[in-house]
Amino acid sequence: MKKELLKFGAKATFVFFLVVFAMLASSVFFYEFVVKPADEDSSVDKTYSVQGYATRKVTPDTATITVGTILEDTNIVNLQNKANEKVSKAITDIKALGIKEEDIQTSEYSVEPDYDSAGERIIGYKINISVKVTIKNTNPEDNLVSDVMSKAIAAGLNEVRNLAYSVEDEENILEELKLEAIDKAKEKAEEQSDRAGLKLGDVTNVVESGYYPIYGYDTGVLREESAEASPDSTDSGSSIQIQPGQFELSSYVTVTFEIK
Repeated sequence: MKKELLKFGAKATFVFFLVVFAMLASSVFFYEFVVKPADEDSSVDKTYSVQGYATRKVTPDTATITVGTILEDTNIVNLQNKANEKVSKAITDIKALGIKEEDIQTSEYSVEPDYDSAGERIIGYKINISVKVTIKNTNPEDNLVSDVMSKAIAAGLNEVRNLAYSVEDEENILEELKLEAIDKAKEKAEEQSDRAGLKLGDVTNVVESGYYPIYGYDTGVLREESAEASPDSTDSGSSIQIQPGQFELSSYVTVTFEIK
């Protein structure tokens, strides 16, 4: 029994040292493969990167309004006639305000059946229709946005589904902001490098992180200061007060310099 235990212990000791040797050998190989320094003639580029940020509050000059309605009828022909009548009147009245025809678009027109509670028999039809109007060179004082909405509501398109503001010259403004952000990044780099005792060389790379319109500042407000117009109302004199407010356009850049 003692001889067998001695044999087993000898084998276990041999296996243990074999495993340890294998681990040490692999560690040396890993060190040689990963940690071994580069050749003396290799060079590592030394660079310094800073970020620049520029923002500007702008007043929107373009408004996009989407108005629409949902109509129901048991007769699909009558339903389509009703829908065409309301859309035609809305477009005619909006064009009379000076809006060009190419700035008025029927953006949605869908027809679907309406079934009974069992979902087996068609008992009528629904039409969902939307009209999108683009108003350029907007001025809050001329109330054109308000007038377009009032005309649409009076014609029967009694849902204001979207009201969005934008800046027509946004692309040029963003380009100006990018250049301004680069200049600010350069100023920051000079200031920080002086404090750190670094001497910067040429700019090696500029990466624009993106531009971000910030709509949280004084965004458009919709207030209707009269009784809500009904779909069949012909009175377009209700006062809907629109304040477009302002929003911010921003540009972020990362500028990389070489270190001399």
